Amino acid sequence: MKKHILILTFLIFTNLCFSQTAGALDLSFGTYGYVTSSFNFYDDWCYALLVQPDGKVVVAGEFGNGYDYDFAIIRYNDDGTLDNTFGVSGRVNIPIGNGDDIAYDIALQPDGKIVAVGTTLNGFNKDIALVRCNTNGTLDSTFGTAGTTITDIGGANDYANAIKLQNDGKILVAGYTFVSSYNNFSVLRFNNNGILDTTFGTGGISISDIGNSDNGIMDIALQTDNKIVVAGWSSNGVPFYYDFAVARLDTNGILDSSFGQNGYVITAVGNSLNSSSAIAIQPDGKIVVAGTANIGYEDFAVVRYNIDGTLDNSFGAGGKVTTAVGSSSDYANDMVIQPDGRIILAGYSYNGSTNNNTSLVRYNIDGTLDVSFGVNGKTIQPIGSYGNGSWAIALQSDGKILTGGWTLGGGDNDMAVARFFGSSANAVSELVPDDYLMIYPNPAINKFTIETAIQSNDVTISIYNIEGKLLLKQTIKGKKTDIDISDFSKGMYYIKVETYNRVFLNKYIIIL
Repeated sequence: MKKHILILTFLIFTNLCFSQTAGALDLSFGTYGYVTSSFNFYDDWCYALLVQPDGKVVVAGEFGNGYDYDFAIIRYNDDGTLDNTFGVSGRVNIPIGNGDDIAYDIALQPDGKIVAVGTTLNGFNKDIALVRCNTNGTLDSTFGTAGTTITDIGGANDYANAIKLQNDGKILVAGYTFVSSYNNFSVLRFNNNGILDTTFGTGGISISDIGNSDNGIMDIALQTDNKIVVAGWSSNGVPFYYDFAVARLDTNGILDSSFGQNGYVITAVGNSLNSSSAIAIQPDGKIVVAGTANIGYEDFAVVRYNIDGTLDNSFGAGGKVTTAVGSSSDYANDMVIQPDGRIILAGYSYNGSTNNNTSLVRYNIDGTLDVSFGVNGKTIQPIGSYGNGSWAIALQSDGKILTGGWTLGGGDNDMAVARFFGSSANAVSELVPDDYLMIYPNPAINKFTIETAIQSNDVTISIYNIEGKLLLKQTIKGKKTDIDISDFSKGMYYIKVETYNRVFLNKYIIIL
């Protein structure tokens, strides 16, 4: 009997060891690497998630109550268990209007308060709903009206899909609103108390017509100069045919004419249904937009733009990359850029049978697939036994990857959160505290400084170009060393830092 137990233990241990590769489920999280949450006999969906500085995971979406949907916010501990210090047994459900109330995005304030945005049904049309909770999940009575702000832009349907916090505490909300005969880009700015900021746009609201007819925003990002960049879709004039659409606004909510053409750029990626769902800005100011493009079937798609809105020809093919993940349709819903510059897309793919599965794809900074991740850069992972997928992605401080979405179980959809390894065992620790190792300035000219708290004289730094060619390898002497890069051409380079044959940092630096 003891022999059998030892063999079983060895097999489990061996499985855990060999599964700790980039793109594999982290079995220390929840059950089998994921956690599903069902709070009643109706559909529950997760559309957004974030990681708090203490490692707790906050997700937002919708709870079905049997009649309609309520705003849903749930907080998990780092191991995937529900955080019982938050709301009621880890969850908060917020009924706002007299119909469906759905949270599509969340943000975390520096004071730990949680802001969620989405839509509420006012009985006739959809309005924008903004909610703020205290750190324990109770509604913040200092925000809006008893913790909630509802905004009806023009008496028709208004949608809010994304939220971003400015450094001054003001809150940006982006989506689309129906104007005359079709939808338009809409961005709203609220003061920290939940009241519209009248210095922005018209009365706190900026509406922009992008393209020929229907257009809408799915995500929002902020540049270092506080200009606002948004991404979504725009109809190209053919019914049900859409293209990627990106626009940039000045800090006052007016389209920035120095970006693209008249403040926006429309990019055809595939054949028909093309829509961007996520946006991020690199440290060098380039803009990365991800979504879905129809190439016969729907595929994952990434487009990178220069800071002026032109396509970045150093990325993929003419600035564009499309990736077939499963056997037919694949939908990318969210994106994150790692500190080393690699790009991860999350969504779902048809599994070739009857259901969808959660899917991740990771790209190198030039748009090529990162073959060290999953299988040739791709991970297709069932969450539960039936249809499942992810709407959101986030990074933990240790480089592990979290996704949030849904899984079908018991006849209805449940919230699902999964955690994946971002790197293989004994390989890269992708996030290192700033006080442990610093590389500055970045971007750099002629030289940069590497400063480390590592108690060793055997620290080696290697610099590679984006094709992977080793250009420099140098042993660091002392805790602070200048690295001469005066002979390097302008561009982006990988930096690998290692000691005793252990890689503990892999990032990139921009050389001007």
